[in-house]
Amino acid sequence: MVQEKVNLIREKVNLIREKNKLVREKSNIAQEKANLVREIVRMAQEKASIIREKVSLVRDKGNLIREKCNIIREKDRTVCENDNAVYDNMIHEKDTMIQEKDNLIHEKDAMIHEKDTVNQEKYIMIHEKDTIISEKDAMIHEKDSRKIDIIRDKHPRNASDWANELEKPAKNMKPYRSSMMKLLKISFQKSLPEMLSKRRQTGQERFATNFFVSVMIRFDECYTSQEKVNLIRERAKLL
Repeated sequence: MVQEKVNLIREKVNLIREKNKLVREKSNIAQEKANLVREIVRMAQEKASIIREKVSLVRDKGNLIREKCNIIREKDRTVCENDNAVYDNMIHEKDTMIQEKDNLIHEKDAMIHEKDTVNQEKYIMIHEKDTIISEKDAMIHEKDSRKIDIIRDKHPRNASDWANELEKPAKNMKPYRSSMMKLLKISFQKSLPEMLSKRRQTGQERFATNFFVSVMIRFDECYTSQEKVNLIRERAKLL
């Protein structure tokens, strides 16, 4: 029965390792996705800069056309002094006004295009923020998985490892190892609930109880309570 429990624990450890591997792969994918989004944002920003430069050129061109129209109007006023040139001057001024109107329409279209580009860049930045949040969640999940690995590695994985740990003398207690194991054997001559529930214990019983509790706390996450009792009893019989 103990071996079956040990096999189940080993299978559970293997499953946790596989899960941690998948979490790390997911974290790497999230990081790669974040890098791609950052590259897209950078390209969008460069595109927006080019569009802004183009709009600035269109505006400069519009200003030049307006200045040219003013010069033409001024010239036409001078020409209008000659009665023979009045009609031609009116036609030329009309053409100039049409050209100026077309330029204004073109400038307006450029401004609308710039606004659309800014909106697209804003959307990409929001998407990048969501990706960073997702990457952060994956890193937190991976960190929690590593904590599980650390906790699991602190405990023995089977009964043999557990017995080896029990045989190791505690720090600064090497001279008392033999006495401690004998006291542990004595403690199981009485029922465990009775020993733990006694309000008044002898020095020997108290020492054995404290040692038992410290051992249980040390291996708390490896075995059930009954498994711990059985393992310690089996070890005590060998002393």
